[in-house]
Amino acid sequence: MSKNANIVRITIPKNKFFRYWFECMYPCHKQPSRYMDIYSSFLKYRFELSKVIKDEEILDNVLFSDDIKKKIRGDCNISQ
Repeated sequence: MSKNANIVRITIPKNKFFRYWFECMYPCHKQPSRYMDIYSSFLKYRFELSKVIKDEEILDNVLFSDDIKKKIRGDCNISQ
């Protein structure tokens, strides 16, 4: 089977994938840049946690725990 020469691979750092995804979807949601940072950080942590936690309800509870919120505030430079 031959390789498809029409496919171009784009290398994206893992920590920036969700941010780039929100930037591509900007015409649909029209959210400010600051919100996109927060959303992408939540999705990044949810993706990482979903590798370990399989139960959706527990996953959501852990995602919205104070520890994760503190990490997201630190990632996005948000004060309390």
